Amino acid sequence: MKKIILILVLWFVAAGMAVHADSLRLSGYVYDSATGAGLNAYPVYIDIDSTNTGFSYHRTVFTMHTGFYADTIVFNTGSAPTGIARISVWNCLQQLRSETVAFSPGHLVFTRNFTICTGTPPPPCHADFYPIAAPPPPNPMARQFINTSVGANGPWLWSFGDGTTSTLFDPIHVFAANGVYHVTLSMGDTMQGGCFDSRMHEIVIGDTTGCHADFSATLLTPPLTMQFHNLSTGTNGPWFWSFGDGSSATTFDPHHTYAAPGLYQVSLSIGDSNAGCWDFVSKMIQVGDTMAGCHAQFTWYCDTNTMNTTVHFINQSVPETGTWFWNFGDSTHSTDKNPTHTYATNGLFNVCLTITSTNPQCTHTECHLVAVGPPPPPPCENWITHVNNWLDVSFEGHLAGDPPATYSWMFGDGSAGTGKNVTHHFAAPGFYPVTLTTVILDSNQCTWVRTINVLVGDSSNIHQVYGQVFAGNFPLNFGMAMIFSTTPMPGGMPFVAVSLLDSMGIYVFPYVPDGEFVIWALPFDSAGAYLPTFFEHSLYWEQANKITLGNPQNPYNIHLLQCGNMPVGPGGVNGHVNTTGLKSAQVNEIAMILTDEAGNPLGFRKVSPSGNFDFSGMAYGTYYLKPELPNISSDLVKVVLSAANPVATVTMTYNGSNILGVSETSAVESFVAYPNPVNNVLNLTLKLNTSANVTAEIYSFTGQKVVSQDFSLSLGANTLSLDLGMLNSGLYTLRMTSPEGIRIVQKFVKK
Repeated sequence: MKKIILILVLWFVAAGMAVHADSLRLSGYVYDSATGAGLNAYPVYIDIDSTNTGFSYHRTVFTMHTGFYADTIVFNTGSAPTGIARISVWNCLQQLRSETVAFSPGHLVFTRNFTICTGTPPPPCHADFYPIAAPPPPNPMARQFINTSVGANGPWLWSFGDGTTSTLFDPIHVFAANGVYHVTLSMGDTMQGGCFDSRMHEIVIGDTTGCHADFSATLLTPPLTMQFHNLSTGTNGPWFWSFGDGSSATTFDPHHTYAAPGLYQVSLSIGDSNAGCWDFVSKMIQVGDTMAGCHAQFTWYCDTNTMNTTVHFINQSVPETGTWFWNFGDSTHSTDKNPTHTYATNGLFNVCLTITSTNPQCTHTECHLVAVGPPPPPPCENWITHVNNWLDVSFEGHLAGDPPATYSWMFGDGSAGTGKNVTHHFAAPGFYPVTLTTVILDSNQCTWVRTINVLVGDSSNIHQVYGQVFAGNFPLNFGMAMIFSTTPMPGGMPFVAVSLLDSMGIYVFPYVPDGEFVIWALPFDSAGAYLPTFFEHSLYWEQANKITLGNPQNPYNIHLLQCGNMPVGPGGVNGHVNTTGLKSAQVNEIAMILTDEAGNPLGFRKVSPSGNFDFSGMAYGTYYLKPELPNISSDLVKVVLSAANPVATVTMTYNGSNILGVSETSAVESFVAYPNPVNNVLNLTLKLNTSANVTAEIYSFTGQKVVSQDFSLSLGANTLSLDLGMLNSGLYTLRMTSPEGIRIVQKFVKK
C-alpha cells in the first residue's frame, strides 16, 4: 500500500515548516438544475468542526468552468484523525445545500456533487442557519449558530431543544449534556406584511447513545465479492444498503458480487421507527485490482506567499519507483518526482504527469486543470423580494453583502424604475415579468440580470400545495417534485411547476390555480434504489391519484417506490427518444422505466436533453421499457438480451400524444410570434407541411376570449398579423388550432 507524503500548507507555509501528514481530498461538481451545465466560479464552503478533530477548518473554494471544485485538507498529525467534514453550497432560494462525509484513516477521498437552482428568486422570507464551534475558550458543549435567513429583519426566536431560548441574531449556546437536540429558528417581520418562516436542524452534541451508522468491508472468494460488516449502534434496524452499482440489500451483514473491478461508493442507512432514530454513512471501497500496472496520480497546492503563482505538486503514483515526466501546461517540463513550479501568468493550466516503470513494464498519464493566481470573485447574483397590496407591489432588490450598486427595474407592463426599493402600480391583474438589473460599483462593474413572474391582483383562486417525499424511512433530499394539470387551464394553456426538494424532502408550489392535477416526485440519482413516483404511490401516471383544487388537503406526501434487484451481467440496453413531437415538454424530465418480464420495476434512467438513455451491467433475459411523463400515454417495449444479442438499441417516437397539455404535430415545421412584448400588432410566421384552416384565438389572464380570427394557410411559409390595439396592457395567451392537427399555445405580453 502506498504511503502518501504531503506538505502541510494551511498552518506551516508561512513559517517555512514542512510536516509529513495524511490528507483529506474533497471534490465534485456543481450543476445548474435547469440546464445541467456546470456552474463556473461558484462558491463551495468546506467546514470541519474542532469538536471532532481537535482543529477547525473553514474555507471557500470556487468551481472551475466545468463546475468542478476540489480541496485538500492536510492534517498536522502522523495520521488522519476521525471526523466529519461538511461541503455546502447556496441555491437560488438562499437554502444551504450540504453534504457531510465521515472520514477516518484509510477513508480520505470523497466526491460529492450538487445540482441546484440558479434562476428562481427566494421566497419573501426564508429562515435558515448552521452551527459552528463557539469562539474561544474551547468548550465541546458550546455552539455558535450562524443566522443565514433572508427576506426579513426579525424578530428572531431560537429554541435550542433543551428548554432554553434566545432572541439574538447569531446566538452562542452551551448545552448541559451530550445528546441530539432539535434546534429551531422562527423569524418574522411585521414590515414584510406578516412574513413568517421557521427552520429546524438536528444538532449532535458530544458522544450520544443514539443511532450511529458504520460498516467495514472485506474481500471474499470468488473475486469481486465483498462481505460487508455492519458496525452500527443504537438501533435494531431496518437497514438499507446501496452498493454503488445500482444494487441494494436490507440484510444486516450482506455480501455482494460486483460485475467489474473499480471504486464503488457504498452507503448504509439505518433507522428505528420505534425510537425515531436514524443515521447514514457512505464510504468509497475498492473492489478487485483497480491499479494493475502503472497508475499516475497527483495532487497540488498553491503557495499563498507568491500570490498563488507557485504550485507545489505531490506525486501519489503507483508504483513509487520509475521515471516521471511533468508537462506544466505552459510549455515547461520537469522530471522531478515532486516538483515545484512558478507560473509567469495567472489562469487555468492543463498539467499532465506521465509515469514509466520497468517493473512492471508499463506507462500511464493523468492530467488535471490547475488554477493559478487569485481565486475568481464570487458571483454578483441578485435576487428579488416583493409584497403585494392589490395592484400596488413593493419590490426590493438584494445583493450578497449589500455592496454599493445601481438597481434598474422593468415591470413587464412597459414601465421602469430605479432604486433598491421601489413600489409600482399595475393597471390590471395578471402575471408580469419583472426584471432587475444590478451593476456593482467597483472596478469589476459586475452586472446581473434576473427576471421573475409576479402575480398581481386577485389571487382568490390561487393555492399553495406542499408535501414531503420519502425514500424508505428517510426524506429524499436530492430530487424534485413536479405538478401538472390534467386538463388545460383557461385559454388552453396547461399548468406545470417544478420545486426542488430541500434537505428534509419538502416541496412547495406557491401559486397553483383551481383544477385537477397530478404530482410527481423524481429522484436525481437515477442509479439509486428508488423510482420516480406519483402521489401517493403510483409508478405510472395513468394510475396516479389526482388532487382537486381549490380545497387543498395538504400535505401531499409521496413515498417513493423501491427498485427490485437488477440481475447483473454483461448485457445492456440503450436508445433514443425521438422528441419531434415534444417541443413543449422538458425532455430531460422523461424517466425511462425498466421492468423484468413479470412487470416488476428494476430501475430507471433520466432521458438526456438530447433524448438518449442507457442501462448497463444487465444479465441476459427479457425486459420491458416504458417512458414515463405525466399526461403522456406510452407503450411497453419488449427487449430480449442474449449471448447473440447482448446489447439492444431501442428508438422510440411519440405520435399524437398530449405533451403537458400541448400537442405539436408534424403539420407545423416552424413557428415564430413577434414582437414579445407587443405594442399593437402581433406578427406570426408559420412554415407548414400541409395546407390548413387555422383559428387564432387570444385569451386574457382570466380566461376570457378577447380575439378570434380564421385563416386559410398554404403549404410552406405563411405570415399573419393580429391587430391587438384594442387590448389593455397585461398577460395574454395565443391559441392556434386546426382540423389538420395544428396545436400552438404561447404566452405574450401586451404593453
